[in-house]
Amino acid sequence: MFRFVVFCFTALFLTSVNAKEYKVNTTSALALSISSSLPGDTITILNGTYSDWRIAFYAAGTSTANILLRAETVGEVVLTGGSSLGIGGQYLVVNGLKFQNGYISKGSVIDFRKSPSSKSSYCRLTNTSIIDYNPPDSLTGNKWISLYGYH
Repeated sequence: MFRFVVFCFTALFLTSVNAKEYKVNTTSALALSISSSLPGDTITILNGTYSDWRIAFYAAGTSTANILLRAETVGEVVLTGGSSLGIGGQYLVVNGLKFQNGYISKGSVIDFRKSPSSKSSYCRLTNTSIIDYNPPDSLTGNKWISLYGYH
């Protein structure tokens, strides 16, 4: 039992010690940070307004070390135009984004899957808002959030 406790503590400690924080304000820096991220890492989008960002947050955290994609300040990262977010993988958390004054022409603003056959599991979306994000034609169908996956 003692060895198991020491092992768990060591694994948790080493994960948090090696965790990185990436600070980004361009789509290329965001994509590079996501592709480089490991369990326990945090990707922070700096405060500002960003237009037409198509965020593909596809990664794999663990049950003891999620990967976090967050706004520098909740509500101060504003995504406009045709911005969207895909959350695909395991143990991913998105926090604090604001989608405002835009729309997408098809699909979902936020989609919990990488592809129809690759769904998310143990992923969360918190403190995120979608405000005035509708197509100009009220007959155009749209979805704000589509959930696919498990847990």
